[in-house]
Amino acid sequence: MNFPKPEINYKLKFVLMTLAVLLLSEAFLLVLGIISFKNNQLSFYTSHMRVYSEDFSESISISLRFGKSIDKFLGMEELMSGVASSSGRIDNIEIFSEKGDLLYSLDPDALMTKISGLTKELTEQAPYYRFKFPVRNGEKIAGTGVFSFKRERVDSAVADALRSGFRPIAYSLISVLLLLLPGLRFFLRKGDSQISKPRIMSIVFVSIILCQAFYTFYSIQGQVSTYRKMAREVADEVVKIHLEDIRYLTGKGIALDELNGMDLRLKKSVESLPELSFLEIADENKTLYKWGRKTVAYDLIHAIPGGGTIKAGLDQTYISSKVKELVLDSVTVMGLSLLFVTELVIFLLVYINIHSARDEGERIRFSIGYIRTAIAIYLFGTMMGISFIPVLMNELTSGKNLWGLSGNLLTSIPVSMEILAALIASFLAGGWMDRSGWHKPFLSGIVLSIIAALFSSIATNPASFVLFRALAGFGYGLSWMSAQGFLFNFSGGVNLGRGSASLIAGIYSGYICGGAVGGLIADRLGYAAVFQFSGIVLIIPAVFVIVFMHSFFQRPELHGSAISIKASFVKARKYLSDKSVFSILLFSLLPFSLAQMGIFLFATPVILDSLHVSKATTGRVMMIYGITVIYLGPFLGSLTDRVTNKRVFLVLAGISGTIGLFMVKYLSGVFALSLAIFFMSVAGSIANPAISLLVHEQDVTNEVGVGFAVGTQRVFDKLGQMLGPLVLGSLFSFYSFQTSIQMLGVFYFFATVCYMLMNRSNS
Repeated sequence: MNFPKPEINYKLKFVLMTLAVLLLSEAFLLVLGIISFKNNQLSFYTSHMRVYSEDFSESISISLRFGKSIDKFLGMEELMSGVASSSGRIDNIEIFSEKGDLLYSLDPDALMTKISGLTKELTEQAPYYRFKFPVRNGEKIAGTGVFSFKRERVDSAVADALRSGFRPIAYSLISVLLLLLPGLRFFLRKGDSQISKPRIMSIVFVSIILCQAFYTFYSIQGQVSTYRKMAREVADEVVKIHLEDIRYLTGKGIALDELNGMDLRLKKSVESLPELSFLEIADENKTLYKWGRKTVAYDLIHAIPGGGTIKAGLDQTYISSKVKELVLDSVTVMGLSLLFVTELVIFLLVYINIHSARDEGERIRFSIGYIRTAIAIYLFGTMMGISFIPVLMNELTSGKNLWGLSGNLLTSIPVSMEILAALIASFLAGGWMDRSGWHKPFLSGIVLSIIAALFSSIATNPASFVLFRALAGFGYGLSWMSAQGFLFNFSGGVNLGRGSASLIAGIYSGYICGGAVGGLIADRLGYAAVFQFSGIVLIIPAVFVIVFMHSFFQRPELHGSAISIKASFVKARKYLSDKSVFSILLFSLLPFSLAQMGIFLFATPVILDSLHVSKATTGRVMMIYGITVIYLGPFLGSLTDRVTNKRVFLVLAGISGTIGLFMVKYLSGVFALSLAIFFMSVAGSIANPAISLLVHEQDVTNEVGVGFAVGTQRVFDKLGQMLGPLVLGSLFSFYSFQTSIQMLGVFYFFATVCYMLMNRSNS
């Protein structure tokens, strides 16, 4: 294997790559910050439209009660123009009949002949965002109104925020570089044998963290300030609308204390705007009209011409909860960024190890570390939908039974089919690796994952969504299988436990970042945007592998000719007839995978959605699994390399997983699921390295071939993962969430006992 010396000094390249990592980490924060800012802008516009729609709809409703017909409403254009002018943010208003036919529009060039595609309160239909609201005639729906504002309004604000975001990034980068570059220069000027790699990586890591901490602090301040300002602006608009109505009515000679229905109008305004606590109208002597959820200090006071005041109070409890949510999201982004930076720093460490290696063998050994970075980026892209896939399936089926299956079981189908496809890919990938090398199935899997992500974003019915998730699973099976095969083939069995644990840590680092970022994007931009972003991100690992790992693009050495299907069955029978292998696969790997994916990919998003928990919070709960595996995995992996009897780790994994599943029975809510995921992650940190080592050290593994052994292991792994959502989905149809998960815990414990009994002579 040839590793040509680069023309540019590797120390200079290391410095340049460090700067690139610094820029990437800041860009990661900036992109997520901009997504949050755009969501806040849309929330502000939604509140603004809601305020004006209440007043507009009430004006129409009053006329309809006096006998006017909505399709022959004289003065409608003037009324629409007045509302648009008062708002200053509404670019077009359309009124549709009860049947959905267009009746009126301010902008003839923006006509919608039918009210189609507006399934939500706020919908993007280029070049507009459209806000839909009912037009009532008393208690009946007389039609539908649509307020539209141009997308360029939001895009312009986002562009301004992006330009503003570059300023703190530039300040933090300059400050950090003043500290980083002298330190790197000091350590890198020494000879290769004297380079202190831990000190170099510490300098890089601390510098990046300082840079990110500064930007996160700046971002939190900006977002909180912007939200508070928006909340006050919208509340002030509500007050001004009522003030204009009062001026109009008192100008007609109606006394301030004789405004019929004013209490009801105040009630509608307060209930339509959660940031508003109460509204109050008073004359010089007493309060005349008031509606509100609680009594707080007056935040807004406007004088009424002729005497009196209209006052408003902001709901500080609600605003504080929203501020807390913004801060929590920013801290989550910071945490994700730290994991992202950790993977980039590990990549830099691999790079410096390669170029300071003493011989070719050491250089090859260090180069194997690149696979962790590749798989981490791949998992980051492909796992962005894990926090909502069952929920999205439920929306596509409208919660109804389909294909003869109950609603709960239907929601598990996309995840299970994704894993089934990965199982099928595992069959193909093992032999494909043996014939053509690891790189072809790995890159092919990435291509399939990109296609599946992009098509998932446009799926409009359950059948197509299940099909595209199955395609995603097939791609995942090829790439993950070939990554593990790469480790088996090029590690030579040396430090395989540590290498396997490091690979798994990279996988769960991608899981964490992908799932949490996907949840944040889903809450702000919708499910389709998550899949589209996923497809773009998945291009990166393909480029990375081609650039940094092309020296490993080779076919493995085969000892013998290709075997027939009949010979494959003979191999399988021989392999599974080994008692140690059979007990590992059937009573440890399969039940662990079943419980792991049942609770992780299915039960957690379904239960938290039933509790009306946001997708961002669901992503944060699911982060617990990856964080535990990342920080415990390498330690336990090195421990399994040193301990002779590795079977004890599988028993400990069964005990830990069982405890976690029983937590859901005796506790409740987010806390219970968080504990369950933590104990399952401990089980995974214990079981995965031990299983890889136990399978690899069996004599029968060498007889049937490493590729075949790895393929069989992945078959049982994926079979368990596929059954997990199906089993829990079926149980959810007959039992409560807690009872179903407890039954799964009993099954896992029973399987662990069976494994112990089959391996008593080896304990």
